[in-house]
Amino acid sequence: MTEQTQSKAGKGLGVAGLVLGILGVVLFWTPFVGLILAFIGLILAILGFTQANKAGAPKGVIIAGLILSIAGTALGAWSSYGWYKLYSVGKDALEQGMDQFGKEFESEMKKASEELQQSQDQQDQPKEEEKTTE
Repeated sequence: MTEQTQSKAGKGLGVAGLVLGILGVVLFWTPFVGLILAFIGLILAILGFTQANKAGAPKGVIIAGLILSIAGTALGAWSSYGWYKLYSVGKDALEQGMDQFGKEFESEMKKASEELQQSQDQQDQPKEEEKTTE
């Protein structure tokens, strides 16, 4: 009986790439987290694939890690871009809203100041009339 031993070259890197690829796919919606995890998984899976190729080792888990890491990287990049655009639009809307609020606030403050001045003038007029009648 002869035992056939399979080389485990690249298997650890392939499993790490698979796990990080899965995390990248699951967490793709979080800004940059899924992208970073999947990209690291992609690098590890590529390294594991080259090691397995050189040693003639099985590559099933490594290929699964590559596929999931590529998918996670693509989804993470798409999601990160979407979050960036959402942030940009929100920031612009906030700036426009603050500008409009500032203008309206200034206008209302001028009106209130004018009304206050008019009411003070009206209060001062009876006092002046009392002084002239004495």
